[in-house]
Amino acid sequence: MWLLWAWAMAATFEVVPPALSGAALLVELRADEGLGELERVLGALESHGVHASIVVPLVLAEAEPERLRAASAAGHELVLGFQAPPPGSSPTAVYEAWRVEGRKQLRAFRRATRSRPQAIAVDKLTRAGEYALYDLRVRVVLVEDVGRPRRSRGPAGLEGLALVVPHGDGAARDVDAELLDTVAADLAASVSGGAAILRLPLSLPHLDADETALLGVWLEDIVVPVGVDLPTASKLPWRATAQLTVEEAATRARPIDTDELALAAAALRGASVLPADLPGQLTITEAFLALTLVLADDTLPERVLLGQLGPPPAEASTAMPAGGFVTADAVREAARELAPHLHYAVPGLVDVGDQTLTACEFLVAMAQVFEGAASASFAPVRSPDPFAEDLGWGHSTGR
Repeated sequence: MWLLWAWAMAATFEVVPPALSGAALLVELRADEGLGELERVLGALESHGVHASIVVPLVLAEAEPERLRAASAAGHELVLGFQAPPPGSSPTAVYEAWRVEGRKQLRAFRRATRSRPQAIAVDKLTRAGEYALYDLRVRVVLVEDVGRPRRSRGPAGLEGLALVVPHGDGAARDVDAELLDTVAADLAASVSGGAAILRLPLSLPHLDADETALLGVWLEDIVVPVGVDLPTASKLPWRATAQLTVEEAATRARPIDTDELALAAAALRGASVLPADLPGQLTITEAFLALTLVLADDTLPERVLLGQLGPPPAEASTAMPAGGFVTADAVREAARELAPHLHYAVPGLVDVGDQTLTACEFLVAMAQVFEGAASASFAPVRSPDPFAEDLGWGHSTGR
């Protein structure tokens, strides 16, 4: 194992992306030709703190259920390799075929693996197939098509409930420095408005020990330090459909565990004056950014990566001197809308449902929702030092 690590470290990577906080890379293991040395590959990725998404056709899930259940228990995600039904005679017939076949395959996959897949992979996604996703309750659809990540389309022009993630060339390739440099360059293209989600499809049975070691070193040394997240398929963030705008200069994104964030949230809950010093190592600006990113996701992540962000430009006056309440759903929705735009400074005011809260009030409300409150109370809150240049908030430097 040491020799493999040394060999991987000797590889030269020529492309290092700039700071990309908000981008996501999906490590996608394709099991179309079998599981190969599944346990070795997953163990190597786990040693670098990475969990993969394993695309498994139903026939293989039924043939190798125990190995797949163990992979799922270890934190990797099982993605159903969905077999789309044949074309129908009308859009209605296509919709019905997708709905029936989708339920059949999802139920069979769940019986085999003991987990209902939240993501599927399919070659082509028709408009009628997208409509059927309402019934299938699938969160993410990996499709072999060109374009940007987007929300699925629903009947009557409604926005669907699934995240559709295309990949123009979904062919699995051999892992070498050239391929990884190409992926790094594609990530760097996000600076100029590229997709904020990229997929890295790899053939699981063809991944040898050298390739797996090289991949792990590249992820740990090149991808994670510039702020790229590595979620599994169903945890891909909605905000990643937004265009990225980031600094050209490379920085290191600081990882924050939610356990550390919990200490800060407890200190912020119910505050009328934001504490000058939060428990742990977080500044107030870092706590604001971390809570926004956490609440913007549908599920609680284990950690978030904090890039550069400045404090509010000035102390804002409250619009609700008597205080009030906002629902947790409204706070989460405000966080989802705000997260893609937190690149320069914390906004002085934030719209939350029908209310407009100051940054201080919104921070305290987020702390309550993070701790599980169904609704958050807010009252006038002021910064630690309203007359200081940074209001006492400090900065998020990404370091």
